[in-house]
Amino acid sequence: MLSLVGFLFLAAGLVVFARSLSRRLRTVRDELRLAYAAIVVDGEPATFEAGDPCPAIDVPLTVDGQRVGSLSVAPSPGDRITGDDRKVLEAVASQTALLVLASGL
Repeated sequence: MLSLVGFLFLAAGLVVFARSLSRRLRTVRDELRLAYAAIVVDGEPATFEAGDPCPAIDVPLTVDGQRVGSLSVAPSPGDRITGDDRKVLEAVASQTALLVLASGL
């Protein structure tokens, strides 16, 4: 059983974690000039979103071959996801998958 101090440390850690994922998502959306970006933990609605939901492509979040969710992104109207964009998204997805798995989301 967690002590009150242990619980408070855990809660503070989750708040920092949530802010980190939220910032990461906004940065990806802004840098790639996307209309929408979301982190979706499998089986759940979007956990973190930036922008207005619209049809998106999914980049899998995997750790050791285990899918833990997806990074859903949509280009801005008139734009498309380039090969270089895709490489950036895959790198971000790889790092984000580790954070999602570690958080127990």
